[in-house]
Amino acid sequence: MTWRGVGGFIEATGRMKTRVKAATADAAVDGAREIKETAKANILARFENKTFDLYNSMYSDDIATPVGPDAFSARAFPRGGPPPGTVYGRIQELGGTIYAQGGGRNDLLWFEGFRWDSKANGYTFGLISVPEVTLEGRFYLRDAVLADLTELRETAARHWRVALEE
Repeated sequence: MTWRGVGGFIEATGRMKTRVKAATADAAVDGAREIKETAKANILARFENKTFDLYNSMYSDDIATPVGPDAFSARAFPRGGPPPGTVYGRIQELGGTIYAQGGGRNDLLWFEGFRWDSKANGYTFGLISVPEVTLEGRFYLRDAVLADLTELRETAARHWRVALEE
């Protein structure tokens, strides 16, 4: 028995693999973008004091990074930028204590908020200074990943389906 046309099948399979590989990279980038947008929505919905620096610092990779022969990664995270940058994003996500830096006894953390004003005999809005701040974790990013799991799977499947139909 003689088999003919196997070479063409092998070439077509190779082209299909190339398309699926590219689709996987695109799905990773789209998935990171979906997580970023959900995290931003979580920040606006959950944080009593709107943290627009954190909101505006949310970033997702535009290009997927190969992490294996047929695997790609794209990240969604709060970018560093000027201080407090990523540290601020981490403390908002996981909770913990932030200490004033510098080591001097007058080094304080400054932020705006409502504080007791003895002259006004009530609360006023203004600058607050403290040596440390402790926050509870507010899982804006973790919950974005968990909320988007089904959508992320659907995004990958959609990209692969298009690649296979070409």
